Amino acid sequence: MMRIVCAILLVALLGVTWQFKNEIDANRLQAAEIQSLSARLADKARRESFDLQQKCASQAEQTFHRLGYKEDQSTGDVISATYQSHYSAEHNQCFMTLETMLKGGFQFKSLFDAYENRTYAEYDWMPQEGKSFDKVPPAVCRLVASTGNERTCKSEDEYRAFVAHYME
Repeated sequence: MMRIVCAILLVALLGVTWQFKNEIDANRLQAAEIQSLSARLADKARRESFDLQQKCASQAEQTFHRLGYKEDQSTGDVISATYQSHYSAEHNQCFMTLETMLKGGFQFKSLFDAYENRTYAEYDWMPQEGKSFDKVPPAVCRLVASTGNERTCKSEDEYRAFVAHYME
């Protein structure tokens, strides 16, 4: 009688062990499939982000030229004009900075949406005779958050910190 009980327990133990092994194998397969799907999804997201960055760069270049600027420009009053673009996934927008330097040291900087031309920040600085750069406040320093709240800034550092939030 004891042998029969031991045999039944042994068969039950083997059945439970076999079932446990099947569960472990199934979990491994599911984990591998999840990892594969996650990798494919991340790759798709990277490709889409890259496409949006490229479209943004193209739009910024078109906007730069539409505004009348050229790369390596040094004509008329303009000593230099540069732009930079960045597609922000966080804001789902194409931002563009534009910086121009005019004869006499005048500087104009702005951040705007390259598609909508909505301005988010402006910084204009004009030299004052007899004063060093750091002693002259900006003529214009205006920051407009995406919420629409507008405030005045007092320095180029404050302007750059604001712009960095949109261009990172």
